[in-house]
Amino acid sequence: MVARFGLWPGVVAFANDADLWCVTCACQRYGQEAVEAMIEGQPAAEQGTDHEGNPLHAVLYGAEDLHGACCGGVPGSLVR
Repeated sequence: MVARFGLWPGVVAFANDADLWCVTCACQRYGQEAVEAMIEGQPAAEQGTDHEGNPLHAVLYGAEDLHGACCGGVPGSLVR
């Protein structure tokens, strides 16, 4: 089972532009503080962006977008 973070149903990934990142890879790519702020729903956290200025979006457990999706940081690793 994939790790869930935050309140029910839990954040399992982050999406930006055309990429999807598991929480572990998102922390490595965007920094632990930025990812934790989004998971915890801190004020202005939704204004976080990637290195190209694309907004980050939390993806919740059970989201349709996750069906068959792979983490951009771990090729071939399904994010469920």
